[in-house]
Amino acid sequence: MLSVSSLSVSHIGKVRTHNEDALYFDDEQGVWLVADGMGGHASGEVASAMAIEVISSAVNNKDALDNAITSAHQKILQQGTEQPEQKGMGTTIVAATVRKTGFDIAWVGDSRIYLHTHK
Repeated sequence: MLSVSSLSVSHIGKVRTHNEDALYFDDEQGVWLVADGMGGHASGEVASAMAIEVISSAVNNKDALDNAITSAHQKILQQGTEQPEQKGMGTTIVAATVRKTGFDIAWVGDSRIYLHTHK
């Protein structure tokens, strides 16, 4: 198993009045998620929080990362249908889960993932 340690930092930036980022990091379980609500769209902070909740729960229950992201997408779409004021909400997602010799990674949107190694 790989040895990994992480640090998370989020910043509101220079344009927005509130932060729409949602983060989930669990070094012991080997799960790292960053969701960035789509600024300028309805309820981006709601979408990012929902994505983190659904994906973290699914991967911690050993669901595949791609299936977890699809489930989060479906839940966000359903919420937008049931709550008209949230119609059109969305989020980016960057996700990584550790495996014995590497990582599964996935992303949706313009958020990025980087790997930094040092010896």
